[in-house]
Amino acid sequence: MVDVQQPTELMRKKEQQSVSIPCSVNVSSCQHTPQISWYVFRKDYHYQIDVSSQPLKYKLDHHDLEISSLSKTDCGVYYCAAALLTVAHRGAQAIGQGTTLKVSERGLNVSQALLLTLLVLLTAYSLLVLGIIICVKEDSARQVVLFSGVVQELCKRNLSGDKMQARYKVSQDKQMADDAGGRGGFRGGFGTGGRGRGRGRGRGRGRGRGARGGKSEDKEWVPVTKLGRLVKDMKIKTLEEIYLYSLPIKESEIIDFFLGSALKDEVLKIMPVQKQTRAGQRTRFKAFVAIGDYNGHVGLGVKCSKEVATAIRGAIILAKLSIIPVRRGYWGNKIGKPHTVPCKVTGRCGSVLVRLIPAPRGTGIVSAPVPKKLLMMAGIDDCYTSARGCTATLGNFAKATFDAISKTYSYLTPDLWKETVFTKSPYQEFTDHLAKTHTRVSVQRTQGALQPAS
Repeated sequence: MVDVQQPTELMRKKEQQSVSIPCSVNVSSCQHTPQISWYVFRKDYHYQIDVSSQPLKYKLDHHDLEISSLSKTDCGVYYCAAALLTVAHRGAQAIGQGTTLKVSERGLNVSQALLLTLLVLLTAYSLLVLGIIICVKEDSARQVVLFSGVVQELCKRNLSGDKMQARYKVSQDKQMADDAGGRGGFRGGFGTGGRGRGRGRGRGRGRGRGARGGKSEDKEWVPVTKLGRLVKDMKIKTLEEIYLYSLPIKESEIIDFFLGSALKDEVLKIMPVQKQTRAGQRTRFKAFVAIGDYNGHVGLGVKCSKEVATAIRGAIILAKLSIIPVRRGYWGNKIGKPHTVPCKVTGRCGSVLVRLIPAPRGTGIVSAPVPKKLLMMAGIDDCYTSARGCTATLGNFAKATFDAISKTYSYLTPDLWKETVFTKSPYQEFTDHLAKTHTRVSVQRTQGALQPAS
């Protein structure tokens, strides 16, 4: 009686190079040694293993089969067969249940596994940080766009042209009057006096204002400079007369008087600026505003304030006070209206250098967005530009462009070589008028009324 025992399955790794498939053969009531044969069954074929013809690959160790040079192709089911060849026991044989050999690919050792795990964790962390940065940038860009939209809407609704200036003046007067009347009028007031000469009891007991809390009407412009008085009295009829004598403009109402509704303003940028103090950082808003009539006049104003609306109002006033005349010329033949700069001009501010170059008619304004807005407001239709330096600094970029535009009247071309006939300055010509219309105003608190004194 012959009995063959085999393990059901063997798992080996490729780097082990060899494997031994055990086999146990038991022969009862006989001392003869059985003959051992090994068979292998694979997916599509099977055959008997010839140990003698492949001594380097296969080897029998008693009943066990040793396989060298282990590879993926050695996978299969190995059967061990035992038979007795003696005359007395001829035909006694047995076959094992078969051993399934599986050869796996090369695995990772501990250090390689740790390195792979660390690499995966670093990749995940990098992706997480990158996602956070992208989200933060998107949020900041969304906030900037929203903030710019709010500011633009605020400028369009409440802070445009003459209405803004009148509202600013009225708000100042109203604030002063409310401060005087809102406290009961103990300090007196400078108002028109709702009843009599400001002594009426009215609503609020305040001297000089009568009723408090009422709506104040738009007041007429009262000039405070000699130039303003001459402009209001129609002694100076054009803005060019002021530029001819280089008279400083101290009141923005003078610009409104001549240009009026032709002026258009645009907010170039609003940026927060900070100052380090003992109590921490003090944040204010800096506004850049360009203003012009698209017909030879342009101005640039910069103002910093705690509130955005106040900064824009102040920048518009400063832009009006800085309005300059723009000289325009031709690129070639002098046909039609002037359309470009008369010559090459250069402006500088900080590290930014802007050069304006004449261009043929129909070229358009070839420049960055910031100089393009200023040139369009100045009434220039065609122009080439060249910029150097840190043009990302919008303030310096705009100031350099404004400086270049202001130099169009600084370069004397041959057509300006004519002899200049000097005339009297408006201050000298209208001295008598200024002396007659001049009244000095003094305020006496005891009476609380306006008393003109000559």
